[in-house]
Amino acid sequence: MLGVLLAKDLRRAWRNPMPWLIFIAVPLVIVALIGTAFGPRAAGEGGLGRIRFALVDEDDSPLTSLLRGAANQSEGGKHLEPVLLERAEAERQVRDNQLSAMLVIPRGFTRDYLTTANVVTLELVKNPAQSIHPAVMEELLAVVVTGLDALKQHLGPNCRSGRRSSMAAGITGTWPT
Repeated sequence: MLGVLLAKDLRRAWRNPMPWLIFIAVPLVIVALIGTAFGPRAAGEGGLGRIRFALVDEDDSPLTSLLRGAANQSEGGKHLEPVLLERAEAERQVRDNQLSAMLVIPRGFTRDYLTTANVVTLELVKNPAQSIHPAVMEELLAVVVTGLDALKQHLGPNCRSGRRSSMAAGITGTWPT
């Protein structure tokens, strides 16, 4: 019985092969387009390339130096290229399309992070002239914020008192192109 049904379907596909070809070709075309868009540009180069962004550390504390160093370590060093700048110079380079984004660690970040249960904010300014790299930076910042929040909840003094703290990543100021 199964052989009869299979033979009937194969005869139908032989008479009209177009639906079967489309069924096979469409996923292959989609994979090829995605591979072309996000694949390496040259031999040995990563798909997205290195993301060049400004890191403005207005707090300059041991915690923020740890965060700065983490961007250059291991896998982060392969994909991220942080440039330590002052705020004005970083804004100028983002405006001039030399950087993908600007991450600002505000003054008092460490003190607020360690002593308060309030929201602590990191500022990310994205370059509107670029599409992928600023979006990747936004997602990476969300991961960092989630990690810092989890660390504070589990190791911080607020865990014992039952209070919950939270952090936020502020996405602000994109300049028109």
